[in-house]
Amino acid sequence: MVDLKDFVPVIYQGRVFKNKVINDKGEVYNKKTNKFLNIRERKDEDVYLCPKRKLRSGKNRVRHEVSLGNGHITLSRLIAESFSSRVKKSPLVRAFDLKLGDDVVVTTETGKEVRLIVSTDHIDGDHTNNILDNIRWATQVEQNANRVCLNQLGYKGVRKRGNKFFAYFGLGRTQEDLRIKIRSKSRVRLEEAALDYNDLIIEGFSIAFGEKIAREIHDEVAYLNVVKKKQLMLDLVYH
Repeated sequence: MVDLKDFVPVIYQGRVFKNKVINDKGEVYNKKTNKFLNIRERKDEDVYLCPKRKLRSGKNRVRHEVSLGNGHITLSRLIAESFSSRVKKSPLVRAFDLKLGDDVVVTTETGKEVRLIVSTDHIDGDHTNNILDNIRWATQVEQNANRVCLNQLGYKGVRKRGNKFFAYFGLGRTQEDLRIKIRSKSRVRLEEAALDYNDLIIEGFSIAFGEKIAREIHDEVAYLNVVKKKQLMLDLVYH
C-alpha cells in the first residue's frame, strides 16, 4: 500500500484530477488502478535550442511526460500547477504578478512595452530532473538566459575574432519589442571575455527592465560562466 500523505491532487489547466495524485519528487499515482503512471521520454525537436550540440549537462534535450488519458503532458507542467503555492517564481513573474500560462504585454520600468510568456523552467537546465525544488515559473526571456549550449570555446556568449575574444549578449531574438544586442571590448584572454558575459547580463536586462530586476535575474536565474580563479591569474601572469 502506497503512503499518499505527501501527495496532492493533480491539477492541469485548472482541472483537478481527483483519482490522480502527485508528490514533490514528480511521481504520479493513480488511486483508481493503484499504480504509478509511466513516464515517457520525448526528445525535443526544437533545434533552435541547441543545434548539433549538447546541453551543459552533457545530455541531449529530453522531456518527461505522463498521460492523463487525453494526450501526454510534461511532468514539469503538472508539478508547477499542482504545487502552485510552493513552486518558485522568477523575478519577472514576481515583479508583474504573472501566472503560469500568462501571455501578456507589460510596460517596464524603462518604458518599454514587452510581451511576456510564462511557462515552466528547470533551474539546473536538466529537463529530466522534475522535482519541485528544480521547477519554477519563468518567462521565456528569462529561460533563454538560463539556457546554454556549450560551444567549442567552453563558455556561453563568447566569440573569437582573429586572436582575440569578446562577449556577446542579446535579448529578444524573436521579439521585435525586446531586441537588444550588446558586446564587450575585445580581450586577449578567453577567460576574461567569459567573465565579461556575466556583466553583460545585468547591462542588457537593465536596458529592458531596470537595474533592480536585472540584478535579480543575474543572481537567481541566468546561467553564468564560471572561471577558475587560479587559472585566470596564471593566464594573466604568464601572458
